[in-house]
Amino acid sequence: MTKPALDIVLFSRKLSDVVGWEGPFFVVFWYFISGWVLRFISPPFGKLTAIEQRLEGEYRTCHSDLVNHAEEIAFYKGQDWEKTRINTSFDVFHNQKTHSFNYFYFFRNSINIPLL
Repeated sequence: MTKPALDIVLFSRKLSDVVGWEGPFFVVFWYFISGWVLRFISPPFGKLTAIEQRLEGEYRTCHSDLVNHAEEIAFYKGQDWEKTRINTSFDVFHNQKTHSFNYFYFFRNSINIPLL
């Protein structure tokens, strides 16, 4: 922790010696402005991940229920209902995963585009 802090202090001091106090001031100003802008334009990654984890848990629960109750499902001929339940759960999970991936991919690539 001290090494990066020391590097920043020494770099800022050398920069202020070369270009004046405006150099470090504008570097810090740009850092805070870009952080503020990113905060407002970035999608809610935490919420997307929480939804994704919940849906994955529901999908795993469907598989657990199938394994634990396979005999009863076969006896009562509930395989069509269970198949529909598992496929629906997977489709919802897959759609959310794709949606989250598209957000992550778009946001990451839009930030990496150089401003010319």
